Amino acid sequence: MVVRLQAHAFKKDPGDVTGAFLPLAEGDVVIIDSITICGLGYVDPSKFERAVVVSKFVPRVTKAVPVARRLYGDDRFREVAEEYLRRVKCFKRGPHKLCVAPYGMDYQEALKIIEERSVRRGLPEEVILAHELASAAGLWLTRAPSPLGS
Repeated sequence: MVVRLQAHAFKKDPGDVTGAFLPLAEGDVVIIDSITICGLGYVDPSKFERAVVVSKFVPRVTKAVPVARRLYGDDRFREVAEEYLRRVKCFKRGPHKLCVAPYGMDYQEALKIIEERSVRRGLPEEVILAHELASAAGLWLTRAPSPLGS
């Protein structure tokens, strides 16, 4: 298995950021933990040949629809959110609950991919690594300036 990582800097609430991730997905499955990124930025998993949205819970994406409409002036986020909610199903996997929304594959194939890529905590390693990197970057970016000037 080859894992490709890429970092992007997005402003808060950037809208549809799917295009930034399409080059990473050529011929491979994309595993993401949410359709939302950077506040109200979003990824449309249907644009990838094969994608799995996997998390420990179903995010309340419908609460963001009115704000997204105000920010972006269209209903694209609502359409992406509704499609995600139509697809997502939650499963018990050992002690963990996993919520899975497959695109371009069935649930069995999605669960097999998750199983192959999970070593700990029930989530695929890509998702765990992405969370850890995002948390570390967030802490670094929001830390208070040092009184020593460094």
